[in-house]
Amino acid sequence: MGLAAVIAKSAAALCAALAMTLQSASASTSTRTVILIRAAAVAPGGDVVRLIAGPMPNRATVARVLTDTNCAPDMQGVSHCTNVLRLADGRTITVRHDHVMMMIPCLAPEEMIRLVPRA
Repeated sequence: MGLAAVIAKSAAALCAALAMTLQSASASTSTRTVILIRAAAVAPGGDVVRLIAGPMPNRATVARVLTDTNCAPDMQGVSHCTNVLRLADGRTITVRHDHVMMMIPCLAPEEMIRLVPRA
């Protein structure tokens, strides 16, 4: 294994450990913030969901997670979960949450999240 591979592997392990630590700390103290993007947009990284169906909120809002399905990871270890969210105004939207479970957990049914739309 070359030096670059060792560095990359160490960096990935460090990022995973840091993400888990931050999630544990924030889970007990605040509402999780999730970025909402349109289906064709490039994901900025972090906790991001893609709008599949329903209206794009025009500003940040709270949402309750109603469902979490299709969570089996693909060959690269990425889960492509489908979630139905109820927005604060009562409307529902469907999103796809592409994430690596070891770094970013699934959106759990009944979880309240802060949803921040990005153009």
